[in-house]
Amino acid sequence: MESRASQRRVKYAELRAAGLCGNCARPSVTRSLCRKCRTKHNERLKTRRAKGVCTQCGSKTKSKGLCRSCRVKARPYQRNRKRSESYRENERKRASDNKRIVFAHYGNQCSCCKERREQFLTIAHKNDDGARDHRCRVRKRSKNYGRRYSGSAWHARIIKLGFPSDLELQCWNCNMARAHFGFCCNKPRLNTPRRGGRAA
Repeated sequence: MESRASQRRVKYAELRAAGLCGNCARPSVTRSLCRKCRTKHNERLKTRRAKGVCTQCGSKTKSKGLCRSCRVKARPYQRNRKRSESYRENERKRASDNKRIVFAHYGNQCSCCKERREQFLTIAHKNDDGARDHRCRVRKRSKNYGRRYSGSAWHARIIKLGFPSDLELQCWNCNMARAHFGFCCNKPRLNTPRRGGRAA
């Protein structure tokens, strides 16, 4: 026998497939709830957040948003949602857009050898302080504290920080040459040697 929650989910899916509001069955093609139900839902969320209670069940909770039991119930749904092809496709599109925006801001080419192929380009620190840059690290309050931003997360972080001026775009060859030898092999006399770099 199906639980009430699973029955509600099935009913909600049927209503949405028919282009109706998932709550009151009024016509709502573009959104999951009609305007009236959406307004009512938002007001309830604001009231519960102001009271400091769970936004789902209304019970007392120390954390903001959902209480512990509601978070546990929501995990399977979130896990399945992240596994869906549409979610992964949207994430790939968002990551690609962020990368394109960041690369376009920093010139779409290596600042040293003018390499323009996107596959070879990466973000580099002008002041050689990437290992000590606190902006590259996840905040203390996060469960991933201590890890470094990389890939699409780092691109999104750069956009959020407003494109810092001490970052630049370089190809991997120039970036690694400066890291290992203290200067870029393309222009050894023009580039500033890196601190701690090994002699060529």
